[in-house]
Amino acid sequence: MAVPHGICGQVFVDGVLYLVTTDAEETNEYWLTRVDVTSAGLGVPTCVDVARIPFQARALAWDGTKLWTNHREQNQIVAFAAVE
Repeated sequence: MAVPHGICGQVFVDGVLYLVTTDAEETNEYWLTRVDVTSAGLGVPTCVDVARIPFQARALAWDGTKLWTNHREQNQIVAFAAVE
Protein backbone atom coordinates (compact mmCIF):
# COMPACT_ATOMS: atom_id res chain seq x y z
CA MET A 1 0.00 0.00 0.00
CA ALA A 2 1.40 3.38 -0.95
CA VAL A 3 1.47 6.07 1.74
CA PRO A 4 2.78 9.66 1.46
CA HIS A 5 5.83 9.22 3.74
CA GLY A 6 8.07 6.50 5.20
CA ILE A 7 6.49 4.54 8.06
CA CYS A 8 8.00 4.60 11.58
CA GLY A 9 5.04 3.12 13.48
CA GLN A 10 1.51 1.84 12.93
CA VAL A 11 -1.61 0.88 14.87
CA PHE A 12 -5.27 0.11 14.13
CA VAL A 13 -7.87 2.15 16.07
CA ASP A 14 -11.51 1.25 15.54
CA GLY A 15 -10.85 0.03 12.00
CA VAL A 16 -8.68 3.00 11.05
CA LEU A 17 -4.94 2.65 10.46
CA TYR A 18 -2.80 5.37 12.05
CA LEU A 19 0.86 5.75 11.07
CA VAL A 20 3.82 7.71 12.38
CA THR A 21 5.49 8.87 9.15
CA THR A 22 8.43 10.96 7.93
CA ASP A 23 10.25 11.81 4.73
CA ALA A 24 13.69 11.88 6.41
CA GLU A 25 14.48 10.22 9.74
CA GLU A 26 17.23 12.72 10.60
CA THR A 27 14.75 15.65 10.66
CA ASN A 28 12.05 16.58 13.18
CA GLU A 29 9.35 16.53 10.51
CA TYR A 30 7.05 13.66 11.41
CA TRP A 31 3.30 13.23 10.96
CA LEU A 32 0.42 11.26 12.31
CA THR A 33 -1.14 9.91 9.13
CA ARG A 34 -4.63 8.40 9.05
CA VAL A 35 -5.27 5.73 6.42
CA ASP A 36 -8.85 4.83 5.49
CA VAL A 37 -8.43 1.19 4.51
CA THR A 38 -12.13 0.83 3.70
CA SER A 39 -11.51 2.82 0.54
CA ALA A 40 -8.86 0.24 -0.43
CA GLY A 41 -11.67 -1.80 -2.02
CA LEU A 42 -11.74 0.96 -4.61
CA GLY A 43 -8.08 0.32 -5.34
CA VAL A 44 -6.33 3.04 -3.33
CA PRO A 45 -6.64 3.76 0.41
CA THR A 46 -7.16 7.39 1.45
CA CYS A 47 -4.22 8.87 3.40
CA VAL A 48 -4.41 12.14 5.34
CA ASP A 49 -1.75 13.76 7.54
CA VAL A 50 -3.91 14.72 10.53
CA ALA A 51 -1.22 16.08 12.88
CA ARG A 52 2.42 17.07 12.90
CA ILE A 53 4.70 15.37 15.41
CA PRO A 54 7.56 17.80 16.23
CA PHE A 55 10.17 15.17 17.15
CA GLN A 56 11.72 11.94 15.90
CA ALA A 57 8.98 9.48 16.80
CA ARG A 58 9.26 5.69 16.74
CA ALA A 59 6.49 3.12 17.07
CA LEU A 60 2.81 3.74 17.76
CA ALA A 61 0.42 2.12 20.24
CA TRP A 62 -3.21 2.58 21.32
CA ASP A 63 -4.45 1.94 24.86
CA GLY A 64 -8.16 2.48 24.14
CA THR A 65 -7.97 6.17 25.01
CA LYS A 66 -4.65 7.62 23.85
CA LEU A 67 -2.01 7.04 21.22
CA TRP A 68 1.55 6.46 22.45
CA THR A 69 4.91 6.88 20.72
CA ASN A 70 8.57 7.17 21.62
CA HIS A 71 10.53 10.45 21.49
CA ARG A 72 13.81 8.79 20.59
CA GLU A 73 16.14 11.75 21.12
CA GLN A 74 14.80 12.54 24.63
CA ASN A 75 14.44 8.88 25.65
CA GLN A 76 10.77 9.51 26.55
CA ILE A 77 7.40 7.89 25.93
CA VAL A 78 4.74 10.38 24.78
CA ALA A 79 0.93 10.03 24.90
CA PHE A 80 -1.55 12.12 22.91
CA ALA A 81 -5.23 12.08 22.00
CA ALA A 82 -6.37 10.49 18.75
CA VAL A 83 -7.37 12.97 16.07
CA GLU A 84 -10.90 12.64 14.68
